Amino acid sequence: LAVLSQADVLQERAKREEVVALLAAPTQAADALDVADDEGNTALLHACLHGLCGVAEQLLVAGAKPELVNKNNKTALDLAMQNPEKMEAAVQLLSKHSLLMAAQVGSAELVAEHIAKGADLEARDGRGRTALMAASEHGFVGIVTALLAAGAKTELADKCGRTALALTCVKLGNIERLSGGEAGEAETE
Repeated sequence: LAVLSQADVLQERAKREEVVALLAAPTQAADALDVADDEGNTALLHACLHGLCGVAEQLLVAGAKPELVNKNNKTALDLAMQNPEKMEAAVQLLSKHSLLMAAQVGSAELVAEHIAKGADLEARDGRGRTALMAASEHGFVGIVTALLAAGAKTELADKCGRTALALTCVKLGNIERLSGGEAGEAETE
């Protein structure tokens, strides 16, 4: 492998970003935006996985579907949240895109905006999860309250058959397992 100078790296990156802009243009990308590779990753998922915030933003503007999941069951938001320092702007953009994503990142303000605009409370991601399920799983009490007040259905289940309540219990069970037992339970000798 050749060693590139910082200037060469910047030049190569600029060229690739220009190519992305050309390929993601609405006139070119209608059918190509959400094509997945062998691992189920679309261009948007790759951009989020590799911390390419500007590219992710371009793809979202062009109409890429952020709710799609790869073979590891990860959405664009899941992957973007793995690179928080690089992907903060993309996470915000994804959260503005849908109620479900706003609920998943815990943005009560954006959730309220989506609800006020009449967002679909039953919209699902590639795993079949709703905003209520995402907020429940992550323990966002205020968002769960707002979604329930707006009419979110508690009986809906994801592709694995888990409801918001079940996802909350699974997460609580994981917390208990990590803590070594029941929360608040006194240890006996």
